[in-house]
Formats: sequence, structure tokens, C-alpha cells
Amino acid sequence: MTIFSQKKRKTDPGSLSITDLHVTYATDDGDVEAVRGVTASLSAGKVLAVVGQSGCG
Repeated sequence: MTIFSQKKRKTDPGSLSITDLHVTYATDDGDVEAVRGVTASLSAGKVLAVVGQSGCG
């Protein structure tokens, strides 16, 4: 027997979802973890700023 779901998932084409983002840069002194485990969701028209410890973003 095969069962199909009748539910359709609503998605907003103007949305952004990030899950468990990690960004690492290689330097002469070794790897630098710039971003560790960021998760965020944004709706269309919204803004998210990621600013580092120094405030330089």
C-alpha cells in the first residue's frame, strides 16, 4: 500500500533560513572559526546584521 500526504508545505519565496552555519578561514597561524553554529530565519523585507566582537561586522 502507498500513502501520499495531501498536505502541501507552504514556503515563502522571499524568506531565508540558515541552520548551524559554520565559517572557518585558513591563516598562516592556523584556522580561525569566524562563525560557529549560527541559526537564523528571515522573512522578506527583514534585515539581519552579524557584528563581530570589535563591532566591525
